[in-house]
Amino acid sequence: MKKRILKYTHAKKIFCLLILLLVLIAVMPTCISVFSQTDEDEYSTLYDDTYTVLDNYDYSEVDKLIHDIDSNLSFKEIILGILNGNLNIEADNILSYIFQILGIKLKSIMPICVAIILIAVAIKIISSFSPNIFKDGISNIINLVATCIIIILIAKLVIDINSQVYNTINTMLVVINALFPIIITLMGVIGANASVSMYSPITAILNTAVANIILKWLYPIYIISFVLILISGITNKIKLSKFIDFLSSLFKSIISLVFVIFGGVFAINGISSGKYDTISVYTTKFAIKNYIPLIGSYISDGFNYLVLSSILVKNAIGLAGIVIIFVMLLSPLIHIMLVKLALSFVASITDMFDNTTSNIMTQVSKILAFPIAMIAGVAFMFVMTLALAVMSANII
Repeated sequence: MKKRILKYTHAKKIFCLLILLLVLIAVMPTCISVFSQTDEDEYSTLYDDTYTVLDNYDYSEVDKLIHDIDSNLSFKEIILGILNGNLNIEADNILSYIFQILGIKLKSIMPICVAIILIAVAIKIISSFSPNIFKDGISNIINLVATCIIIILIAKLVIDINSQVYNTINTMLVVINALFPIIITLMGVIGANASVSMYSPITAILNTAVANIILKWLYPIYIISFVLILISGITNKIKLSKFIDFLSSLFKSIISLVFVIFGGVFAINGISSGKYDTISVYTTKFAIKNYIPLIGSYISDGFNYLVLSSILVKNAIGLAGIVIIFVMLLSPLIHIMLVKLALSFVASITDMFDNTTSNIMTQVSKILAFPIAMIAGVAFMFVMTLALAVMSANII
């Protein structure tokens, strides 16, 4: 009797387990579909919120600059490519763009370099035969005219660089002034009040001040140094080498001081603002969830979506700005380095024929480090500003 009861009890347990298993199998697809639908709804909500945030801002100023590079591209498309992971920045594309710039710049530089070499050879030939053909006065006039022609050709190379450097710095300033107010606004939407108070006054002041110092102080110092080098090449009666060295030291001192101050201010404020932002955002979420009756949790969830979408757009705008500045930097930087290398090469060749021409080109080649420092320094400053903005206020 006891065995029958045990068997009956055992069978009943097995039957119950089978029923429970069947119920779980029947309910499981529904649960999975509910969870997957929930995930899809959350993704769809985040997607819609992100595009809504993205459409609220005007990118026309940046689009004008982008159209000069590629008429078929817009700033919004770059942002969408970053958000969707479809922004194709491959090594082959970058290399092809660099080689395209190299080809264009070499076509404009090479004829001038060949002309300078031919003129230097002509000066050497004339000076060799001048005692037999020309009088000393005529020979000196011919040498002076030839040297002036070489100086004009060198000036043509450098003037093209100067205009490109000046325009590129102004263009990068337009980009940072167009994008950073949008980033500041998105930080305010997130609730990163400490970052907003840190970036809002200081960024506008520092970026504009540094750009003005470079364009109104350092750029004239560079131009004056270049002109003095050309004057010293024409005549040996005026000794200008010491004054040129002084201007070079002054340039280096100013640019070093400017970027040390810039980097220090941003580093200190960036580190201190992040902690306060975290406290501010979490306090806002807690207050919404606990002190708004009935619908507080729903509003808190909506606030989370708004914060996340704003963070995505903020970071995408910052990265897009960095990409644009990098592309803008390539052409003038490659141009300057090609001219600098070409002048050094021509100076090494003409040194065998005409020492005066060689010295002029050597000094000009050295001073071309100034525009490289100016344009690379401004680009570094703006990239650092955007990178700090991207890394700030990433609070969820």
